[in-house]
Amino acid sequence: MAMLDLLETVGEESYQQLLTAFQNGYEAHLTWPEDPIKSFQIGRILWKLNWIARFQPEYLMRSLESTMPIFEIYEQTGMLTLPK
Repeated sequence: MAMLDLLETVGEESYQQLLTAFQNGYEAHLTWPEDPIKSFQIGRILWKLNWIARFQPEYLMRSLESTMPIFEIYEQTGMLTLPK
């Protein structure tokens, strides 16, 4: 979840550099998990949409419109992007 927050805060270009630095530091102490982090990040985005649907339904359609391209790109390429 923290890595998705980082991506959303710093943008795609800076994120990759920071993720690589984080991974290098992590691997100095532990083995990096084999499971791809992107699937967890997509799950976090779904969780956010669920929260909006439950607690702020008036914003759900706008949130879906901005989020659907993220899911479509992920499905087609396996890459995680930010809303345009």
